[in-house]
Amino acid sequence: MGYDDGTLGVFDLRTNRVAHKLGRHYGSVLAVQMDDIKVVSGGNDRQTRVFDLRTGTTMWSAEDVYPVSYVKFTDRLLVTGSHCASPSPFDPFAVNTERIKMTK
Repeated sequence: MGYDDGTLGVFDLRTNRVAHKLGRHYGSVLAVQMDDIKVVSGGNDRQTRVFDLRTGTTMWSAEDVYPVSYVKFTDRLLVTGSHCASPSPFDPFAVNTERIKMTK
């Protein structure tokens, strides 16, 4: 579950309590997906973050030009999406490395 304070809560369904509180976006969390190892989130801060569920640390993050409101991953791919108020100057079918800043 994503919170307005930018943190993520992972609930244990057996106890109905927070098992892990993760990370921090600088703004609201807008999208979350998880598996047994990682949690991927997108936020109002334009960040996509991948957290290690076992350690609670950030494994990877990237910044986009708009808030990230959709995340979906498989074992090989990660897709993010956002809503923008005006048409994007970027070709969505071209690879544009200037659009995303990668951080580790």
